[in-house]
Amino acid sequence: LALAALLCGCVSQTQIELESADQFQQMRAQMPVSTSARDKAYVRCVSSAIIKQLEEPYASYEWDIEVFADDNINAFAMPGGKIGVYSGIFKVATNQDELAAVIGHEIAHVTEEHSLERANREIVTKGATVFGSEILDASTGLETTDVMVMGAELGLLRPYGRSQESEADII
Repeated sequence: LALAALLCGCVSQTQIELESADQFQQMRAQMPVSTSARDKAYVRCVSSAIIKQLEEPYASYEWDIEVFADDNINAFAMPGGKIGVYSGIFKVATNQDELAAVIGHEIAHVTEEHSLERANREIVTKGATVFGSEILDASTGLETTDVMVMGAELGLLRPYGRSQESEADII
């Protein structure tokens, strides 16, 4: 199985979008959402201006936009057209251009399919790590799987690598 995963990198964009939709709904159920109509309208207005500039199929998505009542200074976009903004972002994004830069960056991760790349890289890396450690374990008699998987996760699987972050900044 590890070798099959290594050879194919088997996650599809549709699977990523379905998982994203589930995660977004879980966040809505578990985290407080903003009750500020003003903040919600502001985020929707800025997001809509960005969405109008997107190419297909992204311009035609039914983007689901939520403002979470949370002091974190962050925002995210998920495959399938999900945008989340934490209310803490308003502390540092003090005008629409600054907010647009943050939201646009996050949407670029979606349009460039960085989540799909990351998911497939994770499958390949974990498959190769388990496969390699099994060979090493068999030849040395040592238990190396946990160490190799941890090393791969620390070295290779952090969300959005520098090149993806730079690409999202440029876009």
